[in-house]
Amino acid sequence: CPNTKLVLGGYSQGADVIDIVAGVPLAGISFGSPLPAEYADNIAAVAVFGNVANRSGGSLTTQSALLGAKAIDLCN
Repeated sequence: CPNTKLVLGGYSQGADVIDIVAGVPLAGISFGSPLPAEYADNIAAVAVFGNVANRSGGSLTTQSALLGAKAIDLCN
């Protein structure tokens, strides 16, 4: 369904998975590939909670050109 809109979300390590999908570089994690740019329009919003990347210098909302503008990154 090419017109389907999705909301991505994750808590703690699940938030790290979303960071990888969003193309945020994570210290010590060298696996995974970002979402191909042609699919970014299918993502309506991103919500992460307890994002471990915030403790290692990563930021979903500021470092992801792909999904940062659609994201909210909440502590807990």
